[in-house]
Amino acid sequence: MQTRLGILFGLFIGLSSLAAVPSRALGQGEVESVQTPVDTVTETAAEDTVGHDSVSTATRVDPAYIWRTWKDLSRAIQLRDLDGPEDIMEKADIIKDRIDDLSEERKKLATARQEWSDRNDALEIQLEVLEDLAKVQLGGDLQLQQRMHRMREGRSVAGNRLEVMTRSISDLDIEVGGLTEMVTQYKKQAVELRRREAQPR
Repeated sequence: MQTRLGILFGLFIGLSSLAAVPSRALGQGEVESVQTPVDTVTETAAEDTVGHDSVSTATRVDPAYIWRTWKDLSRAIQLRDLDGPEDIMEKADIIKDRIDDLSEERKKLATARQEWSDRNDALEIQLEVLEDLAKVQLGGDLQLQQRMHRMREGRSVAGNRLEVMTRSISDLDIEVGGLTEMVTQYKKQAVELRRREAQPR
């Protein structure tokens, strides 16, 4: 029994440092690393694919969704009757810049999501260790029960963060897909206008 306890305590100590590693900061709209439950992910009211200024600044926006609060580009990229090929291509370039920004944000979210995933796995292992100790000690003392409670809370927070970031990344991919299609259409329109302008009058 002493040997088993020694192994379990050794495993617990070795894993403690892994679970304590905080998430790194994420540049523009950092993904938070504090362990707070997330029940307030802002549902986006704006369905356009280029901007979300309609998100109220008074509403708490989950850091994983901060990209939805970026400046609305709708007016800047709206095609107008008098736009020529160069005008259209300039607006396509604006969209491509937004795509680049969103792609960078996705990388940051993916990194943070992996860190939360690692933390979740570490907490799961540590909880199993504590549960084994509790069985050996026929339930364990109050301190052990409190540790197990904190581990379960930490695992719940990590699981929530994983879900939120997974949804955000999925929504971001949809956003980028729509913008990419828009760039394609703008390029086609610019080519068509050039073709018409080149025709003899």
